[in-house]
Amino acid sequence: MKAIIVLANGFEEIEALTIVDVLRRGNVDISMLALDDSSLDVEGAHGIGVVADGEWDDEEVDASDVIILPGGGRGMEALKADSRVLGALRRFDENDKFIAAICAAPAVLQEAGVLSGRKAVCYPGMESHIKDAVVQKGANVVRDGTLITGSGPATAMEFALGVLEMLEGPVVRKKVADGLLFKG
Repeated sequence: MKAIIVLANGFEEIEALTIVDVLRRGNVDISMLALDDSSLDVEGAHGIGVVADGEWDDEEVDASDVIILPGGGRGMEALKADSRVLGALRRFDENDKFIAAICAAPAVLQEAGVLSGRKAVCYPGMESHIKDAVVQKGANVVRDGTLITGSGPATAMEFALGVLEMLEGPVVRKKVADGLLFKG
């Protein structure tokens, strides 16, 4: 499986890096792509700098099996305003490819128009930003077919393991979870 996670300045660090770490432990080929074409250096919401693996590249994105969007208010706004991201989400949805978003990032899915009638979760207070989804209040992680959403930073590990299971199955998820001493 090939995965990409899109990083825009202001992304939620714990969400993005937990996902990358867990997927790499599960032998998923994941690339961190910087949304800003001018630099691989991306700064998270809490001032943690990350060097992305590459810049946004339409061919790499389209060759991937899953597109992952971390939360973080400022990062989410940048993702939501980017026509390349919105177009990719639509293509992934049309082609039944996997889509994952956590925290505030389901608002980007709303903007792309890929939530209609689907079950989803988001950061508490963001529900009005995902009006086309059937919001599952109180849930940490929700999977609806090829879509998986998570509620926020404290659920990053559960979300990452859910993405891993969606891509590689329950046996790989269990092996990685056990190695991490995850009990959830």
